[in-house]
Amino acid sequence: EVPDELRSLSALYAAIARVSGARIIVDSSKSIRYAAMLNATQGLNLRVTNLVRNPGGILMSRSRQSKQRDGSEKTWKAERRRVKSMKAMTKWMARNLLASRLLRRKGGVRLMYEDFARDQTWYLTTVLGQEAAGGVLSQLRNGVKDGMVQHQISGNWVREMKIRPDEKWRTELPILPKI
Repeated sequence: EVPDELRSLSALYAAIARVSGARIIVDSSKSIRYAAMLNATQGLNLRVTNLVRNPGGILMSRSRQSKQRDGSEKTWKAERRRVKSMKAMTKWMARNLLASRLLRRKGGVRLMYEDFARDQTWYLTTVLGQEAAGGVLSQLRNGVKDGMVQHQISGNWVREMKIRPDEKWRTELPILPKI
């Protein structure tokens, strides 16, 4: 007996393929639990990419002020930043452990964000093929502008996306106070 949720996912992805005419559908969800559900969904030929950011990059990101969708700045007190950082590292470890299990069972690619940010060619050519990768690479190098349709259901808020290395954490990461 197939659960209703998996039957619905199967129908959803079949409809996306039919309406878009796409052979490959990229789901940029960050949830490893959702990836496991997709893996169990009949009719999908799932290929998993585990994009891993260096933990120093995550901590640096958590230490910065964040800009909200309305343009305002969100500031965090030192104590809150410390809690956010510890929570982020715990989630990082758990997600990557679970992703390792899924990759062992299903296959796929583990890709370091820093490597991908420097050069997307190998990955996109492997996943999309030479011809399709060329068009995507051009867009990534020039930046994806606001006018381009982007369906970002799960993940970061995207505005004028441009993939670029950001390794300031190597030299600028503040030392976290001891707990």
